[in-house]
Formats: sequence, C-alpha cells, structure tokens
Amino acid sequence: MDATPAPHAGRQPSSSPVSGTTSGHSSHGQSIALDPVDVLHALWRQTSARATGQTDLLVTQTRQALIRGATALALDTLLLTEALNPDRIETYVNHAELALALGKHDLAEALLGRLERLASLDPGLLDALDLRRLRLHLGCTVDELLAFGKEILATGRSDLWTAYLPPIIRILQQSGRIGEALELARSWHTTSGASVTAWWTYARQVLEAGETSPAQELLTALPRAPVDAHQWAILLGLSSLVGDQHELSVLRQALNEVRSGRLAALDLDRELERLSGAGAWSRPVELYRALIWLAAGEPQRAIDLALPLEGSESASTRLLGHAVAAWAGLASPRPEQALPHLQAAFQLLAETPNLTDELAELLSPPVNVQTVGKHLAALLQQRGQVDEAIETLRRLVDLNPTRADLRYQLAELMAQAGRIEEAREMLQAFAQEQQAKRDFRGRLETLRHLVQLTPEGPTALEELITGYTRIGMMEQAIALLEQLAAAAAPRRRDAAVELLRRAAELAMLGQQWGAIPRIYEQLIGLDPDNLDHRHAAVTAYIQTGQLRQAIEQLREIVRVALARGEPEEALAALHQVVALDPRNPDAYHRLAELLVSLGELEQAERVYRRLLALYPDDQVARAKQAALAALLKPEDGNPQ
Repeated sequence: MDATPAPHAGRQPSSSPVSGTTSGHSSHGQSIALDPVDVLHALWRQTSARATGQTDLLVTQTRQALIRGATALALDTLLLTEALNPDRIETYVNHAELALALGKHDLAEALLGRLERLASLDPGLLDALDLRRLRLHLGCTVDELLAFGKEILATGRSDLWTAYLPPIIRILQQSGRIGEALELARSWHTTSGASVTAWWTYARQVLEAGETSPAQELLTALPRAPVDAHQWAILLGLSSLVGDQHELSVLRQALNEVRSGRLAALDLDRELERLSGAGAWSRPVELYRALIWLAAGEPQRAIDLALPLEGSESASTRLLGHAVAAWAGLASPRPEQALPHLQAAFQLLAETPNLTDELAELLSPPVNVQTVGKHLAALLQQRGQVDEAIETLRRLVDLNPTRADLRYQLAELMAQAGRIEEAREMLQAFAQEQQAKRDFRGRLETLRHLVQLTPEGPTALEELITGYTRIGMMEQAIALLEQLAAAAAPRRRDAAVELLRRAAELAMLGQQWGAIPRIYEQLIGLDPDNLDHRHAAVTAYIQTGQLRQAIEQLREIVRVALARGEPEEALAALHQVVALDPRNPDAYHRLAELLVSLGELEQAERVYRRLLALYPDDQVARAKQAALAALLKPEDGNPQ
C-alpha cells in the first residue's frame, strides 16, 4: 500500500481528517499517511550507494539491517552512530526514519518535534523538506502530498524523487485525481531527463488517462525493454492506445517472451487484469489475456477468456474471440470443442472476407478465411461429417476461385466420399480454365491430380506425360508413372506393367540411367517369369556399373529358363555371367554342367580346362575334365 490512515492524532493537519480511506474526489481534506516501509526502503537503497565516510557507512549498515528485518542490529548500529557523532543532525533524522519504519509513531513524533524545534532556532540546520517528508508518514492530506511532490521537483531534490513521487502519484490516481496525477508524472518525466522510473510512472498515468498523443511520444522514446510483468502490461496498454503496428509489435514480443518462459503468463495475466479498467484500450483486455494463455500452452484458460468476446458488438473482436477459442480448442486434448468456434469464424469471414484483424497474424497459422475453412473441413472430416466438409471446401473454393490447392483438396475429399465423377468434372473444368488463361504449368498440375483420381483415363495421362516431357520434367513424368503403377498393381497388374514399361521408355529417352534399374525391378516384381524384363534389367545394371546386380539377374534368368525348359536361354545367360565375372569358379562349373546336359562335351571340356588354368587345385574340375577328355578320345588314340 502507498497510503494508510494517519497513525498519530497528535499533529493533525488543519483540514478535517477522514480516517482510513483515500477514494473519491472528497480526498482533498482526508487524513492519510505515506507507508514508511515501502517509501523509506526505496530511499535507503538509493542513498546507500552514495555512502562515503565512517558515519555514512554506519548509517548505511543501519538501513540495510532494517531492510533485512534485523531490527536489533539496526538499533544498535544507530545508537553507535549517535554516540560517535552526537552533533550530527542527520543522525537524528535517521533515528526518526527508523522509528517510522518500525511503527513506533510516538517515538517518531517526539523525534520529529525535537528536530522541528531545532530547525526553528536555526533554519539552516536542516532542510525543511526533510522535516515535511517525515511528517507525511505520520499524517497529511492528498493536497499536502501533491504540494510536496511539486516542491521536490521544483527545488531539484532528485534524491527524493524515486522514493516519494511514485507513491504520491499512485495516491492521486487512487483518489480519482487522474489529471493531477498525470501532470505530476509528466513534470517528473520532463524534469528527470532519462530516468527509467519516471518514464514507467508517467506511462502508467498516460494509460490511466487514455492520452493517445503522449502514448505515441513515450513509445518512440522507450528507455529499455520491460523487465517484469507490470512493465509489460503498461507497454501493452500504451501500444493499444496507439494501435496499428505498435500494438502488433509489442504484443508479438510479449507472446514470444511468454513462449520462451522468460515471462510468466500468470504474472502478466494478473497485471493485465489490474490494468483492465485503466484508460481506453482499443480492444478488450481479455483478448490479450487469451492470446497470452494460448502462447503459454494453456488452451482451456484461453478458451475461458475468449468465450465472452464472442458476444462483442465489434465484428472483428467477435472474430478474434472465435478464432482464439478455435485455435485453443484444436490444441487441446478435445479438439472437437473447436468446431462451433470454427463454424462461427468461417461464417463471419465468408460474409466479410476483409474482416480479418491485424492481431490475427499473431495466431499460428494466421487467421483468414482459408486457414479457418481448411481447419473446419478437416475437423468435420475427422468426425465423419464428410458431406459437411465437402460443402465447406466448396464454399471456400467459391470465395477463392484462383486457389488451385483448394480445388485439389476438394476433389480428393469428393473421391474419398465416392463422388469420383463429380470430382473429375470439377478438375476437367478447372483444367479448361487454365488452358484458356495459358497457364500451362498450372494445367499440368491439375492433370496430375486428375490422373491420380482416375488413372484409367488415357487421354489425360498422355497429355500430362507429353507436357512433362516437353518442358524437360522427365523425372516428374517417370515418378508419376511409377506412382500410378503402384496404385494399380493390387487390382490391375497388366495396367501397372504397361505404366512401368512406359516409364522405362521415358527413362531411356531422357537418359535417366539411375531410374531404369529401379523401374525394371518393379516390373520383375509384378511379372517375375518375364525374361525380357530381366534381360532389360541386366542391360541397365551393366550401363550403370552395377555388375553384381547384373550377375544376380542373370542367375535368375538361368533359373527361370531351366524351369521353363529353355536351356539355350539359360546357356546364354551363363556365358554372360562368365564374361562379367571371369574368375568365378561356380559360373564355370554351372556352364560346363549345362553343356554336358546338352551333349556339348567338347565345349564343356574346354570350359573345365579354362577353369583349371585359373584354379589348378580344383580337383572336381580336374576329374571332370579328365573324364570328358577320355570320352572324347577315340580307341585308336586320336582325338575326335
């Protein structure tokens, strides 16, 4: 508290005392007293920094002990100071301050009376302002406080400004004397120059008075960033008075401070609630509070504060109330509670698309008809209300006819609902619009969505592939064909094979060597006994230097060919294996064995001889080569 009822009746001011209250305009003659603890502690902290001699240091120790609550130590130190300097008048001023801070009003009154008598005998002994300030703690009127504040400014007693002016200004404001509080704060701000405390005190009074022009001047000369929730609340209030980008910038900074944890949401919320009745905020303070709780990750508190805003007379405030409640609902464990707020916000924006308030930029994503409509459609879809979701997106498309992504989303949702023909007709009409506007790339994207929707439509697919090829988008064309093949494979394998063959042709045409093996692997997966696909894969592997994969495919060709009774096909594949891997003994053995099975004994014997030249210790090869040589040797000893 800044003011309390006068504690001592012995020295009442001349005006009629009114005990215990400072409210109302009748406060001119009420008897109050400045709270000595808050005021004197502030004064002591500031004067302690300037202490120099032994006596000053002892006084400083006394004050610090009292601030810490060490009353006995403070009294002992003070008595020591008086004993060491019995003629130093300031020591008795300190004693009177100590008595006031300890609530010993009779002692303070006695000490003050003695000091006043000494000052009357020797006016130069003590500054009359120090006697008057001590008297303010025992009893005074609001008028006397105002006069004292003006006098310490006029006389340049800057050592008293920070301790006495803030509580005096607050008492004036609490007494309903807003104009005088504002003027005193303005005088202090002007006189002090660069005082940070004066700036914030004046800013608070400007906010209370709702003065727009001074608020603008203060914001352009902000001495430093706010250091606590109280200062942030004042700054938000000033920026609200000024509006425009000031408000947006300050609120964004405050929300970032809350998100980072550097500013406690609870503290800022309380300060804003205290200031909610001050000045002329451009928007309800509850809106700021709701945004703060949303930034702090407390969606339910944000919803509770946003709900009353939905009944505002201002359409933009209603919109923000619905939007904050919707965004908070989506972030909560029960996102379905966002549905009515999304519906209301969407309706407002659909009726007035330019209604969006600049504060909507502070939500993520920013609030506009597109983001609200998309969230609404998604939530309806999640709840199984597909037809309602489709109608929402259809309305969104009508409001934004140039937004292709909205049309694609609508077509996808229609397809999921089984309304494929309707979706196809919509995309075809959009593609025609794009053709009329010569939007070639946009039309290709629409054709892509159309093909994905109805892949059996050869005309659209052919036009799309041709378009991709024409502008050098070969990779996209191949990727699309592969994607369509993967989708078609479970139900129409032949269609998937044809799509992949077309992809392979494009890859060869565009020299996309890296894509060719991948495509043929997919073809082989769909038709593993197709030797043409395997041979093509071997060629692709060899061209890209993947010899190991090429040999594996050749071995598979051997397996399939033998299983199908096509030994000549298998023989050709084994010859390729030997050519690609001439030091692989297994390849020689399999080739020789197949030659034997085909009756090609001479060729088989030569294969074994080649193998023995590489691996002379291969006993199996040596035995088989010898046996074949013996068979080939005629009875007269001459080779056949």
